[in-house]
Amino acid sequence: MNHLFFFARAALLAAAVLASGSAAPAAVPAGSAQQYGLPDFADLVDQVGPAVVAISVTYKQAPEAGEFDRLLQSHFARRPAGESPPKGAGFLISADGYLLTAHAVLRDAEQIFVELGDGREFPARLVGSDEPSNLALLKIDAQQLPRARIGDSGKIRAGEWVLAIGSPYQLSHSVSVGVIAFKSRDTGDYVPYIQSDVMSNPGNAGGPLINLRGEVIGVASMMVTQGGNFQNIAMAVPINDAMEIVEQLKTAGKVVRGVIGVKIDDVGRQAAGKLGLGKARGALVAEVDAGGPADQGGLRSGDIILAFNGQPVVNWASLPRLVGRTPVGGRVGVTVWRDGAQRELALTVGAPGLAPVPAKPARSWARSKQGI
Repeated sequence: MNHLFFFARAALLAAAVLASGSAAPAAVPAGSAQQYGLPDFADLVDQVGPAVVAISVTYKQAPEAGEFDRLLQSHFARRPAGESPPKGAGFLISADGYLLTAHAVLRDAEQIFVELGDGREFPARLVGSDEPSNLALLKIDAQQLPRARIGDSGKIRAGEWVLAIGSPYQLSHSVSVGVIAFKSRDTGDYVPYIQSDVMSNPGNAGGPLINLRGEVIGVASMMVTQGGNFQNIAMAVPINDAMEIVEQLKTAGKVVRGVIGVKIDDVGRQAAGKLGLGKARGALVAEVDAGGPADQGGLRSGDIILAFNGQPVVNWASLPRLVGRTPVGGRVGVTVWRDGAQRELALTVGAPGLAPVPAKPARSWARSKQGI
């Protein structure tokens, strides 16, 4: 039966070609990705790979190396004394040498070195770094460099194929492939992460997450672990958020985020029902800092923040991002639920200090996260 179906389908295809007067399509090479309807990742690597870099550093006091590290260091003997083998990745975002990487890659570094895909190596200058988003901007003195194409992380979809290039376990320019598992994972941090199942290991941090159009849609940031075991869950900073941070790092060398002086917690389904909210939403104000912006604006412990500066607060994890993006000194409206009714308040966002954090570890904060 399968044979009959195959021959009937082939006959129909042949008839269609003859009817159209078109020549038969060129033969697809045996064993190629196209033969099986799969993406050709080799072409993507050729396209994006030249813009990806490996990053190594020197330390004032070098961290103790394990046996695997010492074994790998024997293959990088040409590096200056005290310099590590590649410990992270990055990618060029301009032809004149600006490149994006992860803040964690540069922690405690005294000198930074960047190795291009063609083997050239340059010392790098730290332009600016932002620990909360785990992003850093570097500059090397070179021109006419290959640069990565920047995509739009707002258009990604769960299930899309993605490709990552990094330096896992100090093996530079390594390629791994997977799919987007969740497009916007809120964890209470200042950015909503792209979750993927791309294989991620220590050393992948700072490398690009690439779509099938060869565009960077994320920056590898961390992997999720449980009991020290890797679960093949990787998180990347969406490129739209990353490029906003890049602009601040270029101009000021740092990112300044507003605060309002509260500690927040989740609003559970049971609590929402008792309070008359209807469904779980918003962020519960657990504590208010005396004399802080929230206190001066009239917020109280027990209030549920439903909207901030005109934006709905979907859950507790979305509030730090909304607050952090508001300029210091900005006057904003805050919608709260108090005593069974909705109230409108206003406050002035304060300078960085104690950022809003959960009063107790929430579920998404309880998982172990480790920089990659």
